[in-house]
Amino acid sequence: MNEVEFPDFAAFMESAAMPKFLNDTSQIRLDGQQSVGNRRVFGKFRHAGSVWKVHDDSHFEPLFLAYYNFKFTSNGRTSTFVKEETDSTSCLELNCTLTALRESSVKQMYIYKV
Repeated sequence: MNEVEFPDFAAFMESAAMPKFLNDTSQIRLDGQQSVGNRRVFGKFRHAGSVWKVHDDSHFEPLFLAYYNFKFTSNGRTSTFVKEETDSTSCLELNCTLTALRESSVKQMYIYKV
């Protein structure tokens, strides 16, 4: 899946992540595992002038919150994500409103700049 680059986050969710979830709704992560991280890339999308990669160990819950906000709010395209700097690159996190809606305070969404 990691060779495909989607034009935006909604296209990534609709074409890659959502079909994966609908294939087995008991799964909590893109890779189907319950724990243990990995750095495999599940897919890529364009956002804010950059290409972003979504790691295979990302959980569905934060991805679905981001998707709903991105797709169905009037300002979702600009405020769904907050860009944060890491030691080696940038990552996208949920905005504080979406983070507050989550059941878990653990990150569980791994989106990094390519």
